[in-house]
Order: sequence, then C-alpha cells, then structure tokens
Amino acid sequence: MAPALNDHIVVQRLARDLGLRSSAEPVGRILEYCRRRVRKLIEDFDGSNTPAEILPWLAAKLSTRFVEINDDVDLNRIVVEYGKKKEYAFATLQQEFNGCTEGITLRLTRRQFWEPEFVSLIDCRGRRKLRRYHTKWHELVHLLIMTDQTRMEFRRTHEVGQEKSAEEKLVDVIAGELSFFPEFVEPYIQGEITFAKVEQIRSLVCPDASLTSSAINISKIWNSPCIWIEARLQTKKGAEVGALPALRAVKVAENTVARERGMRMIANFRVPQDSIVFRAFCGETLDSVAFENLSWWKASSGTRLRNCPVKVQVKRFGDSIQALITPAPLQ
Repeated sequence: MAPALNDHIVVQRLARDLGLRSSAEPVGRILEYCRRRVRKLIEDFDGSNTPAEILPWLAAKLSTRFVEINDDVDLNRIVVEYGKKKEYAFATLQQEFNGCTEGITLRLTRRQFWEPEFVSLIDCRGRRKLRRYHTKWHELVHLLIMTDQTRMEFRRTHEVGQEKSAEEKLVDVIAGELSFFPEFVEPYIQGEITFAKVEQIRSLVCPDASLTSSAINISKIWNSPCIWIEARLQTKKGAEVGALPALRAVKVAENTVARERGMRMIANFRVPQDSIVFRAFCGETLDSVAFENLSWWKASSGTRLRNCPVKVQVKRFGDSIQALITPAPLQ
C-alpha cells in the first residue's frame, strides 16, 4: 500500500504542510514525524511504556477523550447529552455509526474551559469491539497530523473493506505501526515466534488489540525472518462471474528481516494442497506445525516462489487459517 500512497498528491501535500522535507517516500517521513511526536508527548509519562498504557495519556495530551459506545442506549444518551449543549455535530452520530464508520473525532464548539477540545467516539457494538484498540489509535493519528485549526474537524475510522481516501489509508498505516510501537514491544521479543508468544505479548502490552492485528504487527517487529498470512476462500482477481473460489493467501505481511533474506510471499497465491495450511482448512490434520518449502507455492502462470525450506505454524480463526512462516532449522 505504501508505494501507491507515496505517489498520492494528498499524502505529498500533507508531508509538506507538516514541514517535512521533500522525499520520494513521504509515508515514511510522516510516520517518523508521528513517532517523534509520541516520544515528545510521553517524556513526562511515569507509567509502564507499553502502547496500551500510553494511549489514554496521549489522548489527554492531544486534548481529546475517548467515549466508547457499547450499545444503542449509549449512543442515544450521547446524542441527547451533547444536543443539550448545542453541539450540533453530534446530531448525526446515529447515521454515522449505522453506516460504515467505526470511530469519529469531533471538535467541541461550546466546551467549558476544563474540557478537552475534542471527543473521540469509538463504536464498540458487535464485532466492532474487536477493533476498538486500532480505532482509538486511528483517531489519535488524525490529531497527531492535524496541521491547523480548521482541518479535520470530523475524522472517521471506516470498517475494513470499505473504500477509503488516501488520507484514511495513510492514517491506517500509521495507526498500525504506533499501536504496536516497536521500541515498546521489542523488549518482550525473544527466541522463536509462535502464536502462543504473540498472545503472551498481546496480553502484556496491548490486551485490547485483536488477535489478528497482534499477529500481523508483532510478526513485523520480530527480530528473525517471519511471514504472516491469512488464507481463506476467494476467487481469482478478474475471474468470471460464477467462478469457484479457491483457498488463497488473501493477506500477507513480511517482516524486514524476511525481505532482506529473500523470503517473500505473494498475496492471492493459491495455497498448495500439500501445505498444512490447506489441510488445516479442510480439517484433514490436527497438527499445528509442518516443515515445507516455499517453492510449493506457484501461480497459474507458472511463477513459483524461491526454493526455501520453511517451518509453517497454523491456527484457525473463524473461516480462515492464519500461518506464521519462518526458516526451517538447519539440519
């Protein structure tokens, strides 16, 4: 995603508005700008330096407060409460949250001197509760990159799968990085990555994060080569209407060490039938680990991944299989 975002005029203009030097990779510069701001804002923080602990502190520093909406009663109460204060932007919250919006930050126009300038409302109803941690970071990133008093009065976090603007995509990228701030997570990384270790780290540093986002982001930070994939049934891009779906690696995340060592995975590749990923999806095995080779993965065009012995760990998540792919140990 980042290469396309680097070329987008909105992202380039935002980098310029933030006073950043011109670059072919403005996404990276904006991300580093946000990291610097976070480090500065938490200089006087005396709690535990974990992403979950610094989140409410950052909210206060950025003059917002989080309001979680857990049911329709919560939503109606907030609309009435702020309606009485003549904060008219809150009048459309029901329409916002009944659509594709998961979070929204509104500026208060009639606030008391002791009140924060903003309110960040987080929809935690139903399955949206699983993404509340990411949604909170998403809303904070909007405030981190706010460049003047008139921009971003209304900042929305949209559901997964919804088409987003370049700015929303950029904020998603940055929120994903900051919600698992590497220098705060790295002290917990030791030895070989496993799903059990990912869950242990999640419970310590960001217990509100979803299992999937934890697996993706912690694997990216790991200090040894790792590829994370999510496999589910999906038709080939451009397939004819009515074409049968196949099990594909629909989402892929490689960490830097893996890329440096030439371990790559291509999104939407069909999962080899010999792979434990395929067998686990079909319920043909109770095993969670297998030793394979990346060269088993190939496209219908004949393109094949490089010859690389790997260890594959799998875990079922609903109607999908997630896998952690690491180098096989030397014999």
